[in-house]
Amino acid sequence: MVDRVLPAILLLCIGALLFRLYKLRQFNRTLLEAGQLSALTGDAFFRSIAEHLCRALKTDYAVIGQLSRSGQNIETLVVVEDGKVIDNMVYAIAGTPCERTLAALRCLIPDNVQSVFPLDRITPMLGLRSYLGVALTDSAGAPLGVMSVMSRRPIKNVQVIEATLNVFARRASSEMERHRAKSAFEESESRNQAILRAMPDLMFVHDQNGVFLDYYARDESQLLVPPQVFLGKTVEEIMPPEVAAEIVRTSKQARETNEPASFEYSLELHGAARYFEARTVRLGPDKVLTIVRDETNRKTAELALQESRHFTERIAETIPSVLFVYDLEQQRNVYVNRRSEAALGYSDEEVMQMGERFLAMTMHPDDLIRLPELAREYLQRRDGEVFEHYFRLRHRNGEWRWIHRYATIFARTADGRPKQIVGTATDITALKNAEEELRSLSSRLLNIQDEERRRIARELHDGTAQNLFAVTLSIASLMKRDGLPQFARDALIECSRVCDESLRELRTLSYLLHPPMFDHTGLADTLKWFTEGFSRRSGIQVELVIADGMERLLPAVERDLFRVVQEGLVNVSRHSGSAKAVVRMEQRADEVVLEIRDFGKGLSRYPFDSPFGSHTGGVGITGMRERLRHVGGRLEIQSSSTGTTLIASVPVRLDKTETSSPERKLGATSHGH
Repeated sequence: MVDRVLPAILLLCIGALLFRLYKLRQFNRTLLEAGQLSALTGDAFFRSIAEHLCRALKTDYAVIGQLSRSGQNIETLVVVEDGKVIDNMVYAIAGTPCERTLAALRCLIPDNVQSVFPLDRITPMLGLRSYLGVALTDSAGAPLGVMSVMSRRPIKNVQVIEATLNVFARRASSEMERHRAKSAFEESESRNQAILRAMPDLMFVHDQNGVFLDYYARDESQLLVPPQVFLGKTVEEIMPPEVAAEIVRTSKQARETNEPASFEYSLELHGAARYFEARTVRLGPDKVLTIVRDETNRKTAELALQESRHFTERIAETIPSVLFVYDLEQQRNVYVNRRSEAALGYSDEEVMQMGERFLAMTMHPDDLIRLPELAREYLQRRDGEVFEHYFRLRHRNGEWRWIHRYATIFARTADGRPKQIVGTATDITALKNAEEELRSLSSRLLNIQDEERRRIARELHDGTAQNLFAVTLSIASLMKRDGLPQFARDALIECSRVCDESLRELRTLSYLLHPPMFDHTGLADTLKWFTEGFSRRSGIQVELVIADGMERLLPAVERDLFRVVQEGLVNVSRHSGSAKAVVRMEQRADEVVLEIRDFGKGLSRYPFDSPFGSHTGGVGITGMRERLRHVGGRLEIQSSSTGTTLIASVPVRLDKTETSSPERKLGATSHGH
């Protein structure tokens, strides 16, 4: 029995020894092959290792991958499947065997790898059952990536595979660290080259003696002389003396202070002046780097801006008006030219110093209360739209000055609200005084004219008319005599007829010049008499409507309203072509409104709200406006292709001395003709 057992044990021991010897030889061959691969680098090295692992260890897959910069993914450098290199891939490490490999520096799953990592999508897709991987680390021990082998069947020789992976891992880690450093260097170089290509600047390297050692120029046409001329020469030999002196100074300053130094200069280049900025920094113990930027466009723009500002300043100081920029948010002037002193007695500096107090200190109270209304008006204004206002400012000497202001929106806030306005302000006090004098003169002329009409009417009525009447009586007396020849009797009859006609015309003219009922019954009866007569003479049907409760007005106001009706109906007869007109008068809260409306062809030469509106109807409308103006009234004209309406408005001014008298009551009068 013993004789049979001992040979069997001995045979098992010899077999085990031979198997270990086989494994040792296989491992030695792996070491030898690893030594042979050490001469390779880069992609060739990683590809050779992966192919060798698949072949030597008889696995289906071998993968070498590096950790991404984010640390969330693996970027494969080589993937070998069934002995063939396939395309690289990027995959997330979360939930994969690689995650455990990086955390524990190794991961060995001989079988059932899918059950160990149920969240991994790659192992089921490839049909893997086993996974063996080791982490690749740098010289400081930080993870770089993973080297692993995988199979679709269980792995039995785990120790040999692990030992093999560990042997190759050291070399692969070193190569991956070198590969990563090389990639980082190449990336840095590429980035630096891209920066250089993108930079429009010139760069020069000088030594401590000012000798040009190196240069960079994307566009060599920016160089003063070709590189072969200036390289090896000093800045004094190449550059103009004043520029060379600045380069020497800034180079010395940069070397001594270790801080950048800069200066600006200009050169005549290709027949034109070019402007440059040079910035020098220290480059080692005895070198400096000078970066030169072409600033011609910026400098030209600055010079153009300075010239524009100079031009604008000259204009601002030349114009006779005050030029200003007013900030609506700060409620102060942010610019005023020097004309302010001539207009208000305050210099531009004093106006600026007053700030938001300026208007409160100088503006008339009646105008100051209108500022909120103006602020609302600005909100409705469009860019480029010019608006004007009249107001009064107190001069430094205490006098009130009339100011005419033109302004427009100069700047807006981010949400589109007006922020600043720019405009001119002109002292028109002399013009206002002249207008007032002219208005006063016009008023006096109108009064004189009316008095002259009254005098002429009285003379025509009391003098000429009476004389004609006397002639008529004399003719009648002559005609009673017997024995008159027939031709004489016929002549007397004709003379009598002419006298009667002239007497009627004189009375009509006298009444038109100054209706006698003005002084007795007032405006209502006068208008009734006039419109009836106008209808007979012109053939135009005139409807007169006077509202109930109208009281007598001041004689001057009644007289001017009558003249407006006179002139208005004359214009209807001459220009409108209308067969009908309506005259309407009513008293409102604080004014009396008189309307004259026709149904003719209208007036369209000028818009009536334009500056020419006062001249639209000729002298007649101008006279009506002037009459109403001197009693505080106004005239508005509305015209279209269907007719024209004149609207005269005057403030209510009752004749308090005579309104209690029954005959001074206008009463309720409505006449249609």
